[in-house]
Amino acid sequence: MVKAILSAMRIEQWYKNLVIFVGIVFSLNISNGAMLIRTILAFGVFCILSSAVYLINDIHDVEMDRLHPKKRYRPIPSGKLSINLAKILSGLFLVSSLFSAYLLGRLFFIICLLFLLQNLLYTFRLRSIVIVDVIVIAIGFVWRAIAGTVVINVRTSPWLIICSFLLALFLALNKRQIEMRIEFQSEKHRKTLGLYSKQLIDMFLNITTASLLISYMIYTFESNHIYMMATIPFAFIGIFRYIQLARETKNLSNNAIFIFKDRLTQINILLWILTSLIALYDVLPAP
Repeated sequence: MVKAILSAMRIEQWYKNLVIFVGIVFSLNISNGAMLIRTILAFGVFCILSSAVYLINDIHDVEMDRLHPKKRYRPIPSGKLSINLAKILSGLFLVSSLFSAYLLGRLFFIICLLFLLQNLLYTFRLRSIVIVDVIVIAIGFVWRAIAGTVVINVRTSPWLIICSFLLALFLALNKRQIEMRIEFQSEKHRKTLGLYSKQLIDMFLNITTASLLISYMIYTFESNHIYMMATIPFAFIGIFRYIQLARETKNLSNNAIFIFKDRLTQINILLWILTSLIALYDVLPAP
């Protein structure tokens, strides 16, 4: 039972909430103990809140998931976790996460509410509207990024919002493309897939990819830390590698698999992080 509950919570998807840490890193407050603790707590709140959303989504989709070749093995559609217990757990997760969010600050609490409302709208309505579905997913990452700045009371950079949105949109569009190629009866399982075409998704991806890379480059150019420009090659490598794998593999529907199992991506992310920290925290003398 415990294993079924943990699986239903989608702990492997909690990596998405790491976006919350971007605020404290790029505001140069990573060494501030109090802020770091608040950021870690905010991360925990979003993880539990996300699990509540996943449970609600699986309860709503239980009949469709039972027809899916892979999703039918999830705890709820497979019967390993009863719907009634899933409802109780989702309620407990919602109450505990929102109460904790309120203790961290009213504005942070409001961001969490907006995140929850958006996800509920997505589950019950918005995901069936073509184009809107991927936009809503991308906005979810923006809420996470904003939450990371709000909880430590620092300014939310417009570049943080733009780059978070475009990166999430890039990932969502790639996922749709993969689903169209490999999903069993994809149009029946996700209605919007029948409204997309390969040419349309490719066009959207071309626009999004170019916008993302240009936005990131402009950010590094305008940054007060000139060495941030050294991170540009890593951004290109990461995006190009993802595009390559998205077109060569059938096992990329879960972004966590890509991020944590592809060796080149692991090395690239590590180098990007190290270079960013060196640039942001003025480890090197100014030219």
